[in-house]
Amino acid sequence: MAQTILVTTDLSANSRAGIRFAIQLASQTGSPLIFLNIIEELKNPWPPQSFTSKAVQKHQEKLSQFVEKVYQQAGVTPGHYECVVRGGAPIDRCIINYALEEKVDFICMSTHGAGIVKRLMGTFTSSILANSPIPVIVVPARYRRVPVSRLLYASDLEDLGHELDAVIGFANSFNATVSTVYFDYSHQYEAAEQLISQVNMNEKVGSTTFSLKKATLEKSLPQHLNDEISKRKPSMVVLFTKPNRGWFDRLFWPSNSAELSFDTQVPLLAFRKRKL
Repeated sequence: MAQTILVTTDLSANSRAGIRFAIQLASQTGSPLIFLNIIEELKNPWPPQSFTSKAVQKHQEKLSQFVEKVYQQAGVTPGHYECVVRGGAPIDRCIINYALEEKVDFICMSTHGAGIVKRLMGTFTSSILANSPIPVIVVPARYRRVPVSRLLYASDLEDLGHELDAVIGFANSFNATVSTVYFDYSHQYEAAEQLISQVNMNEKVGSTTFSLKKATLEKSLPQHLNDEISKRKPSMVVLFTKPNRGWFDRLFWPSNSAELSFDTQVPLLAFRKRKL
């Protein structure tokens, strides 16, 4: 069964990137799409009694026209999709609640600038990444539609077998390859090699490849990952996040590199780590 993707948009030019990526992914997987626009009730000028009548209908028409135009610009024949307008506040919580109600498989959204870190901090997008139990796809505003064929999974090796199953399952839905990379700062290189060897022996990894990189203190984790992205040119980067501060925070909010931006045109897929 095709997996449903919830695509958020505020009808801005920057939000087209997330729509473009979702359209591309759906064209490869047959996934149905839900395009969602949340009107923040705390800021809208409509009285509550009119919020669900003509005003919403008019906004629904704007959303439909906006999505249709992106399809036309992409030159893609639309598959199964629907457009939904909802009101509520705060926006991040409304998006997560709707995703849970509709039992979607992924949330897809755009960033509002070139650098993911700088543009996410303090925004509802960062809140969704931190709080959503549903995997989130974050698409840089500069993204241009290309086939999704190569995934780069940046692992911390904490739950490699389980996480790799999820990544491979996602990749298999559109016949993509998976490259797994681990950046070692801890001088446990031999232990990491042994763990990956066990996964190779025990799991059907298919077209998955593994690489261990000895990380240097001269470079932060985002810098090492950016180097790997430049070298491999993946279609998407995959990470697993923790609700509380952990490896994901080390990657995106390093305390000694406030000026560093994870500045890439590659979409990011963030799964939620399971509790061990």
